[in-house]
Amino acid sequence: MSVRRSDAFTPDEFAAAGPAGGARVRELHGQGVIRRIWHRADSIGACFLLESSDAEAAAAAVASLPMARDGMSDFTVVALVLYRGFSAG
Repeated sequence: MSVRRSDAFTPDEFAAAGPAGGARVRELHGQGVIRRIWHRADSIGACFLLESSDAEAAAAAVASLPMARDGMSDFTVVALVLYRGFSAG
């Protein structure tokens, strides 16, 4: 999940960073790394669903995003495990 650092960057700076960020998101999506992405309703930011071998690989993918690289957004990476509550037995 990400949240923009609106306290440190202006709307114009975010607008200028948008095209490069969008291009990187599309590239990672095309590679199957970003599976889904949503805008957050509670703040200005996004929630990404990533497919990776481990949390370190997910963190590396996130770090390659321009807004992460340039410190314009704070990102939190949470590793998930399969929910087994629907399986029989």
